[in-house]
Amino acid sequence: MKFTSSVSALLGCLALASGAAVQMPDPNYKSYDGYKVFRLSFGQDVEKVVGIVERLGLTTWMGAPRAGHPSDIVVSPSQVANFLAEVRGMSYITMHEDLGKSIESESPVSAYRGMV
Repeated sequence: MKFTSSVSALLGCLALASGAAVQMPDPNYKSYDGYKVFRLSFGQDVEKVVGIVERLGLTTWMGAPRAGHPSDIVVSPSQVANFLAEVRGMSYITMHEDLGKSIESESPVSAYRGMV
């Protein structure tokens, strides 16, 4: 009888522990909530774009800017105003108004969030 209740208690603890492990946040997770992605067309002026990216601490989406090719630039919420001031007069479009929401809507995991 004691053995059965000990095994039941152990199984119960394991079930709780596995449930807790599923809900633990990933320490490597980075939220992109509020981030915007701009596609910037700049012709041959690569140095200007690289300077903007470096000055504002931004990242590019698909590698470094290249002459004659548009560059997708990821901009944090705190740098949007600065970025727009820097690219005034240049041609750009907004690829993602909120990158975090775009990622969530495209992620198959989001369908299961209500089940946890």
